[in-house]
Amino acid sequence: MAACPEGGFARWACLTKSLLVLSNSWKLTWLCQQPFATAPMPTEADTCRAYITPALRAAGWESGCHSIGEQRTFTDGRIVVHGNRAARRQGKRADYILFYTSDFPLAVVEAKAEDKPADDGLQQAKDYASILGLKFAYASNGKGIIEFDSATGLERRLVAFPTPNELWLRLRSGEKLSDDAASRLLTPINHAAGKEPRYYQRIAVNSAVRAIVQGQKRVLLTMATGTGKTLMAFQICWKLWSSKWKLKNAPASKPRILYLADRAFFCGCSQGQALCRFRRCPA
Repeated sequence: MAACPEGGFARWACLTKSLLVLSNSWKLTWLCQQPFATAPMPTEADTCRAYITPALRAAGWESGCHSIGEQRTFTDGRIVVHGNRAARRQGKRADYILFYTSDFPLAVVEAKAEDKPADDGLQQAKDYASILGLKFAYASNGKGIIEFDSATGLERRLVAFPTPNELWLRLRSGEKLSDDAASRLLTPINHAAGKEPRYYQRIAVNSAVRAIVQGQKRVLLTMATGTGKTLMAFQICWKLWSSKWKLKNAPASKPRILYLADRAFFCGCSQGQALCRFRRCPA
């Protein structure tokens, strides 16, 4: 440090300046010893909020009758028994399920964090699409999009999500659905029946209706006890009846349906009032 002049104001000013230099030097040393603050790691939720949801909206998945099911849990979770105890595992949850109509899903989308490759989410998207009976699976990290079409077995990279109409036309083309069959397949289920169909019930209903409207005369659904066969039978009948489907050359404006069961209980109004919507419930 340089020597300060003797006496008076000049000496006081020199000492003050020296103290300021020492003070600033100490602050600089202390700041250099502090660790730099690191930015938080990006998450899947960040990717969804910043990139994927806006991209799906831009493609038209929230316009008209189309909708986005975000963070949709579609299974209750497997029950695991350990000794005398039973516990339910976490259910399967898709980041996005894309609905052409409220009753007809078309695709599933899995998100990955921005700092991970989109490919990391594709297998999970394929698995969920297979469980849900969907042809199209997508994975995205916000920077890229990968599509898998199970009908062709092809994977491809995209710059934007396809529109609802694009996917619907591709599905119709792959399954050879006529205008008449497509219209009946999209007929809404009866939401007043009291229960919303589970994912496997929705698959069964749509698969049966698709086969019937395409001219298949014999359709068999085999399902375990307690899986809701009565509800599914009602919804199949409802979609055909309300869409005025009929056999070729049949004179009736709406189909005539014969419902057979091994017990009268299953044909009565006790089954959630569902089947009674086709006839007057007895007193």
